[in-house]
Amino acid sequence: MDGYMVWLIILLVLGVVLSNLAVLKYSAKMKWPSKTSLTDVSGKDKKTASNDEDAERESTDKSDHAKR
Repeated sequence: MDGYMVWLIILLVLGVVLSNLAVLKYSAKMKWPSKTSLTDVSGKDKKTASNDEDAERESTDKSDHAKR
């Protein structure tokens, strides 16, 4: 293997390691949503509330289809 190929590989590995460290440092400063911000006023999780709405919409669609 030529000398320049070895240096190229070393620089590439060093670049990947340094970029991963930079991303890790940046992500450590990010604000993650708290559990209280994920619940709406009714006390249900937003995911649960949207699933309930989807289920209600599907049942309405089925009942409309049965009437036809």
